[in-house]
Parts: sequence; structure tokens; C-alpha cells
Amino acid sequence: EKQPNKLPVYFGFTVKFALAVSFLSFLSNLVAYVVCGANDIDISAMITTSGAGNHYGFLSFLGIVVFSPIVEELFVRGALFSSFECRAGTVVSIVLSGVCFAMLHGSLLSFVGPLIAGCAYAYLVYMFDSIWPAILAHIINNCYYYIINYLIHLYSSFGIWKYFTFINVILFLLTLYLTLRSLETQIQRGNLRKMKPNPSTKWDAVRDCVVNPGFFIFISSFIIRIVLK
Repeated sequence: EKQPNKLPVYFGFTVKFALAVSFLSFLSNLVAYVVCGANDIDISAMITTSGAGNHYGFLSFLGIVVFSPIVEELFVRGALFSSFECRAGTVVSIVLSGVCFAMLHGSLLSFVGPLIAGCAYAYLVYMFDSIWPAILAHIINNCYYYIINYLIHLYSSFGIWKYFTFINVILFLLTLYLTLRSLETQIQRGNLRKMKPNPSTKWDAVRDCVVNPGFFIFISSFIIRIVLK
């Protein structure tokens, strides 16, 4: 029997889900910066160090928005997540995949946002049993940061932060509602996969994942980056 095409299902859900995660990730980092007493200049730095830099054009867009998500997802979610899931089950693997992603993109102040995004992309891989939804979501996220990075450089002198934050909150609530409605539909249709249980005890599984060479590379590079700052 011919299998139904999953593309329309995961494309629609992934777009809404990815937008909600992007808004939430940004707002989470923003809260962390505000709690730590950051000013507008520091908060602007949070955006301008997100990868877009100060150069805009076709090649920078292609590298940051398209190529970077593909390479990162193939490694973090394609290779590492699969390796983690075999040893630790789905839930632990989603969290560890998120931690790896946060160590790759975050800092001590902006760790929560990438952690949320990393766990969300791993959940998409689990949900649809495919790397492509995670790649699509990552592309949407990078496109979002690329655009707001450009807007910050263009209009930072106009004091747009309070309006920008308010707009992000509204967009997050809207996309969250649409995402939950789509998730409800997927549950009703029975499209969600069952999560794999831990093959061993929880701590043994976590230990096996932490000593994974890929995880070791991420945590070592993160510590070195923090120390050298």
C-alpha cells in the first residue's frame, strides 16, 4: 500500500512550530540579559553576535540561512541525536541534543534560547522520523535572526527595542496557539511516534552519551570559548 506523503503535514506544522520557537528563544535570551542588568547596547550585541555580522548580501544569506543549518543539523540531529537515542532513549537524547546545540551557539548569558531551539529541532526529528523538518525549522530561525539583525543595524538609533519586544511577544503567542492547534490535529490523527525508552538505567545512559566523542568536542569547545572571552 502506498504511504501518504508526509510533506504537507510536516511542512505546515514545522513552519508554525519553528516561528514560535524562534520568538521564544529570542525572548528567553532577552529575559536573561535584562535579569543580569544588561543595557540596550548589550542586548543589541546579543543579536549582532547571532551569526549575521555586519555584512548583508546573497552569499552571506546563503551561508548563514541555508548552508549552516544543513551542516549543523546533519551533524547534531542526524548523527549525534541518532547515537544518543540508541543509548539513552528519546527524551534524554532530545535534551542532550539541545545542550549540544546551546554549547555550539550560546554563551553563559544566552544559553537558554539555543537550548530551547535545540530541543525543539530534536523533537521534530523524533516526531516525523526525518532530519528535513529540523533543517527547515533551523533555516527559518536563522532567517529570523538575519532579518532582525539587519533591522537592529538599520534602526537602532530610533529606540525600537520596546516596540520590537512587544511585537515578538504578540507573534510568539499567535504562533504558539497555531502550533498547539496543529499538534492537537497530529495527536488526533495518531501521527506521533512512540518515544524510545532507555535501554539501561537513566544515569548509565547519560554517562554513555556524555563520553560520546561528539559531545566531548562540543563541551570542550564551549569551555574554551568561555575561558578565552
